[in-house]
Amino acid sequence: MLQMATTIDGICGNAKWPALVFDSYQSARDWMVDVTPLENLKPVLDVEDCVLFYFGRCSGQPVTRPEDVLHIAIMPRTRASLSAFTPSVDNVDPLLALAFKEAREFAEATSKLRAMEALVRFIIQDSSYALPGDDEEDNTVDWNEIFESLWYMLEADGWGVLKFNDKLAYSIPSVDFSTFEVGKTVLQSKRLALKKAIEYYAS
Repeated sequence: MLQMATTIDGICGNAKWPALVFDSYQSARDWMVDVTPLENLKPVLDVEDCVLFYFGRCSGQPVTRPEDVLHIAIMPRTRASLSAFTPSVDNVDPLLALAFKEAREFAEATSKLRAMEALVRFIIQDSSYALPGDDEEDNTVDWNEIFESLWYMLEADGWGVLKFNDKLAYSIPSVDFSTFEVGKTVLQSKRLALKKAIEYYAS
């Protein structure tokens, strides 16, 4: 999935860029990559197309036009000129150096969960995509989608779902009557549960 690929705009002297390569929009979404701008431009991919997420290409500023989104792209595989990821680079361009730093951190993650956490962190801190006039708070992050994509791993590790005050809640492993504490061992939203999961596995 992590490979070297050409970029649409040929930045840094047409240097190949570390990128995640996906066969479909859904496989990109499974890794928390928001492909809405691409899907708006091309709802159905051609057989030879791939979806690319470029590390380090996020602008850090909200953009309203799909053509200003540089960290994701659709490209035929032949044009992308894919090759194996090379963790070192001679180019001293700061943007490319950042891309390799992020890609190495992703590649060195000790589990899929940690790789996903790293990728989500890169996306949150480095980029956003906002439609014109969309002022919803934190509209670039779908916490429900993130949590749900990780749930099968959490459930296998002992996390649970329970009903509390007529609502669903999420519990950390090994919760019983004596350790039941709302906000600490029982979380009442997916966002809180996701934050708790990050704390739980980081400790």
